[in-house]
Amino acid sequence: MKGIVNAVTSLRRTKEEEASQAPQADPQVLEGCVQSEQNEEAVDESTQRVLERALGAVQMILHCADHEITSRTFILDRIREFGIPYNEWPEMWQFMHWRNVSKFGVMQIPTEFADFLMMLVRMKTIKTAIEIGVWHGASSYLTCAVLQRINPDVEYYMVDVEDHTLGFELFKEHLNLIKHVPATSRDFEGRMFDLVFIDGDHSYGGVQMDYLCLGQHARQVVAFHDIHGHEFNHLDGGPARFWSEFRTTQAASMTVCEFRHSQATWMGIGMGIRSG
Repeated sequence: MKGIVNAVTSLRRTKEEEASQAPQADPQVLEGCVQSEQNEEAVDESTQRVLERALGAVQMILHCADHEITSRTFILDRIREFGIPYNEWPEMWQFMHWRNVSKFGVMQIPTEFADFLMMLVRMKTIKTAIEIGVWHGASSYLTCAVLQRINPDVEYYMVDVEDHTLGFELFKEHLNLIKHVPATSRDFEGRMFDLVFIDGDHSYGGVQMDYLCLGQHARQVVAFHDIHGHEFNHLDGGPARFWSEFRTTQAASMTVCEFRHSQATWMGIGMGIRSG
């Protein structure tokens, strides 16, 4: 089993070969900006109503009082206003009444996500962030709003291989969002961000690549989603395997914590926090 340290050598050795096979985004395009709203998914009336409600939650966060942004109840209420995508997942039964009548929403266990956001609030110093794998954008919008309430000049990069975002232009009017689609972590290799949130390719190799390109360079926090997502085990162990290796090898140099609120072995958010 290849570990994180051995993977660095593997990455360097195979970089040229893989680069010749994989499409790369133009660096000049990355610096300039990205896709226009016409590349977003089409929005029907019910989804538009959900987006407007979510925007209201964002505005409440941006203008909330100090005691509210540090309140877990306040953050959970805002997540509830965003809702979760319509689904029939039995593991999410306790949040069934949070479901939207649309595919927009937070693809997270709400209480796990709330605790993750509360950790970021307590840190207070995150000014740059990048999320790898944003899907419809809900978690990006919420995370950016919380960080922006703490640091109004924060920059939040959204990266994905395809554009499935919903309401990006609507939220961008209020949030410091920078969308890079199509792109991967390779397009930012070695660049340093205060926060790196990895939720893209759920194969073991994909998570490893995102960590080696960006996560290991995070100034303050590297976070992973689906650290207990064993439905991805067939992908060479998936995020669960990588997280197991990460927390073992990095515990001596970082504060390692995780949020797992499902009775089943499912989802979960893991964080590596650099001290001092």
